[in-house]
Amino acid sequence: MSSPRFTWGDLVVVNASAPARFRPGAAASVVGVLEVVPRLAAELGTPVGSIVYTLEFSDGSDAQVAEDLLERVEA
Repeated sequence: MSSPRFTWGDLVVVNASAPARFRPGAAASVVGVLEVVPRLAAELGTPVGSIVYTLEFSDGSDAQVAEDLLERVEA
């Protein structure tokens, strides 16, 4: 796995240009990090070997979002 840009507990925001299903503009906490394997690539629309994060939003919902769709929230 390449080195992830974010780690557990980081606060991130989904890019405004992300597809609606990823909640563009929403802030969330990173609660998981995984490398995309072949069986997940098509489901997530992300290349094999890329990094995907499980995010938890303030309403308790979660989503798996590709690294290139995220930005760090500076405190």
